[in-house]
Amino acid sequence: MTPKPKTIAASLHLATGIAAGLLAAMVPQAHARLIEIDASQSYATYTSNFVICDPSGCSPAPAQTFMLSGIFDANVRTESFPVSFFPTVTTIELDLLRLTPVSVDFHGADGLGFRFPDFPGVMNGTSFSGSADPCSLFFLQGSTCMSLGPFGGIAGSYDGENFTLDGTAPNGFFDQFTYRIVGHTVPEPGTLALTALAGLGMLKRRTAKRT
Repeated sequence: MTPKPKTIAASLHLATGIAAGLLAAMVPQAHARLIEIDASQSYATYTSNFVICDPSGCSPAPAQTFMLSGIFDANVRTESFPVSFFPTVTTIELDLLRLTPVSVDFHGADGLGFRFPDFPGVMNGTSFSGSADPCSLFFLQGSTCMSLGPFGGIAGSYDGENFTLDGTAPNGFFDQFTYRIVGHTVPEPGTLALTALAGLGMLKRRTAKRT
């Protein structure tokens, strides 16, 4: 049995409505993207200044390099900070980049203490930088903060599609990780569904013109 034009139109109208609802639901997450790590360019290198001695002499332990792979979330959000040292300014707004591992494989680096950076980077155009020092953003509030290092840091670039990060992460007072993460955005399932429903919406408009 051939579907009636009214039935087709009603189905397409429903699909278009669903697509609009999905689009509205996705607006608050417009600055959140899933990044797939390029394993061929991403790594973490562990070095130690702890000296090992044997009959042939003393030397630091050899460096170890581990591949990084998987997917993480990159979320850029504008946040406001109260300030007290400007008489006419009460808040300062910064675009902060926060990274959340979704399914990241450290290939053994985590066994030596490597952790994904859990502190924000401050965006400046497409560049960003950040510090693991918990007091790094306290200066904005005119507050007193004390912290003891050493602390790691990150710097890189992110344009919404391409991602590059170089970082350091002290592991105690003798050991350190240096790492590099390169990646690209991947379409989320919701984006794929929205694209499919948008196609149905276009089909509806074409059908309407013919009728």
